[in-house]
Amino acid sequence: MNLCSRTFHCVRGFEPSWAAASLIALLFVQDGFTKDPHSPSAASYLQRGGEHYSHGDLDQAIADYEIALTFDPHYAKAYNCRGLARWTKGQVDGAIDDYTLALQYRPQVGGSL
Repeated sequence: MNLCSRTFHCVRGFEPSWAAASLIALLFVQDGFTKDPHSPSAASYLQRGGEHYSHGDLDQAIADYEIALTFDPHYAKAYNCRGLARWTKGQVDGAIDDYTLALQYRPQVGGSL
């Protein structure tokens, strides 16, 4: 199952804890970045947002994903993660908008983020 499928599995309500943890872990492994507090970047805010998400702090996770998008407004992974956090909060319209943007910025991979 690809990363996008895991996200939509979570959205449909199947094993949300496993899906969210898998999504976050795969994003970090795939990017291969390390956290450097002296060098903020889109990836570092994505990572921090994932940490907030995994601890249930959805508002802070969304805020970090939004900061990541200020560094790179075409960062599909940040839209995908923000969509997951919004969906978890019950913000369905915002989540759909984010998933749509994530797919728009990554169409070359057939929907897989």
